[in-house]
Amino acid sequence: MPRQTKNRRWNARVDIELPVAWQDERDGVVHVCTTTNLSASGLAIRSPKGLPIGAGVYLVVGHPSLGLSFEAVADVVRSWPTASSEFLIGLNFRSLPLELTAEIGRHVVSRLEQLERRRPSMP
Repeated sequence: MPRQTKNRRWNARVDIELPVAWQDERDGVVHVCTTTNLSASGLAIRSPKGLPIGAGVYLVVGHPSLGLSFEAVADVVRSWPTASSEFLIGLNFRSLPLELTAEIGRHVVSRLEQLERRRPSMP
């Protein structure tokens, strides 16, 4: 069984900027922003509009040319304003097809491996 980390997250998470279009289930307005990180269970976005915890959103993430593109529904689990008048919003995916969860997981692991190879080795 995977070990839980100090920040209560079970899945590997990687810092990554991907384009996102999201639609609030309450008002249907579409907003565009970027991810700040991604895991197989959720993602974080930097957005000009805040959302209350518990709100549901429909997401279109990435683009085929970037190697990852998917649609999902997620719930807001964290939301806080930044000093730059934006909001950081943590989202947990609702039920995803197993194939999509695996695809996102592979993308995260691949990205982590790329970052590890770029890290200078210690003497």
